[in-house]
Amino acid sequence: KLVAFGVPSAQESSAPNRPGAGRRQKKRSQATVGQIIQAITTLFGHHKLKILAVIIFALLFFALLFPRTDLADLITAQIVRATGVYIQFDELDFDLLPAPGFEAHEIRIEPRGVPALDAESIEASVALTKLLGFKLGANASITDLFKGNVDITYSQGAKTQAGSRREDIHLRADNLDLEALSKYLRDAGMLPVKLEGKVTTNLNASVDPQFTEQPIGELSLEAPRFALPGQTITINFNGVPVQQQLPPLNLGRINIKSAKLNDGVLEIQEATIGDAKSDVKGKIKGTLGLRFRRTPGGVFPEMTQANFEMDLNVDKNFMERNQKSVLGGFLILIPPNAKQETPAGTRLAFRMRINRPGEMPTFTPL
Repeated sequence: KLVAFGVPSAQESSAPNRPGAGRRQKKRSQATVGQIIQAITTLFGHHKLKILAVIIFALLFFALLFPRTDLADLITAQIVRATGVYIQFDELDFDLLPAPGFEAHEIRIEPRGVPALDAESIEASVALTKLLGFKLGANASITDLFKGNVDITYSQGAKTQAGSRREDIHLRADNLDLEALSKYLRDAGMLPVKLEGKVTTNLNASVDPQFTEQPIGELSLEAPRFALPGQTITINFNGVPVQQQLPPLNLGRINIKSAKLNDGVLEIQEATIGDAKSDVKGKIKGTLGLRFRRTPGGVFPEMTQANFEMDLNVDKNFMERNQKSVLGGFLILIPPNAKQETPAGTRLAFRMRINRPGEMPTFTPL
């Protein structure tokens, strides 16, 4: 018979259709899974030292033989291609937990059209919560930038009318040195004066990288010490550059609780300057036309107009020392009915308007 040669009969071939055949098949499957689990348990029980050695060897290979230099060159090339910004660093370390990222030391960032930036280190990682929403996102911490520390959170934002996607940025900068920061901004042609002191700021912004639409954002700023040392500055009077000697000005503390940027207008709801020992103290609020434009050399801010209300108290000795300085000339422009003499000095309550760049300011009493 065929059964004698290992070929099942018709009755045996149809055995799975018999009652109880499914239960026997299930038991055989369970037995197979149990055998696999037992084999794995036996493997780990008898060869755990060998497995541990393999894992350690793999980690050592990653730490010692991983081509970090090649990967660092790849990262630099991708950053240059995407942003036009060249980055140099001495050391590069990688992390997998709690999120994929890297840490680099002795950083030098060279954007197009502006001076290079130097920092001690930068730590960057992927924002996993953004990836779950199918958006790009990253977190970064920069140490010793302008002698302070900066934390940045980046994510993709809403689309513009032109179809490009905005970039949402949250930035916190702690204890930046104003002397180092103002030197960088002067070298970049963004600030005409030298500053001294420390500043801490928080910024939330939504930026179109193509600048077809103006940025949207909100800023708060605290400077526990703020001063302008004596210096020579260049002022644009109706298109004519004029050099002026600026006397020392100690403002002490500056606090901007909220300044909002929308559609090219920066609205300062309230700024408090000075303390009991300051040369000038008081409150300022108003708007500043501030538009950003992209050029082949980079992105630059441009002031279009200004409209501020100021209620200031100027120290008597400071007024007497600077009657013939550029600040004295500025104070002469303020109408007499906006001035009030006090035992400590002079109170100035006025509105200042500048309608276009290079125009002389006009003053009216509040």
